Amino acid sequence: MTSIEIRVRDLYEDLNVSEKKAATFFLNYVDSVFAMPIAQLAKQADTTQVAWVRLCKRIGSVSYTHLRAHE
Repeated sequence: MTSIEIRVRDLYEDLNVSEKKAATFFLNYVDSVFAMPIAQLAKQADTTQVAWVRLCKRIGSVSYTHLRAHE
């Protein structure tokens, strides 16, 4: 398990509904998440790009792009 996965799991209960959708998708598809653009993640997770950005910030990254670069 990666440090990012651990952070997502630790914060999960404190996330709002849309962030939880993103987090659930992330945890279920962690091996392929970083290969997808954020628009595709939002569509497949049935949430918004903003929810993904908020999730990234909640786990300590400034953006999804930044998180992808440091996976």
